[in-house]
Amino acid sequence: SVTARRQQSGSLIKAACTCGSHRMLTVKTDRRDAMMLAKLHRAGELTAVWVPDGAHEAMRDLIRARATAVRVLGKARQHLQGFLLVSVR
Repeated sequence: SVTARRQQSGSLIKAACTCGSHRMLTVKTDRRDAMMLAKLHRAGELTAVWVPDGAHEAMRDLIRARATAVRVLGKARQHLQGFLLVSVR
């Protein structure tokens, strides 16, 4: 799992990806998570990641919305062509 804290400035933060690095604990608690993060931090295992700011998130949302609109338009065109093909016969 990736643990990241979002910052307003969109700067680099530390994140931990511990998938497969330790056995699954039977009970997951905040204390155990904090201990694991502290161990990873001391060992230098945390990686700096870039968290996008509001402008980048807005651009990503716009790109996703456009892709969805293009996909819906293609499906509608295909449905219409199928309907016209059947009605011509």
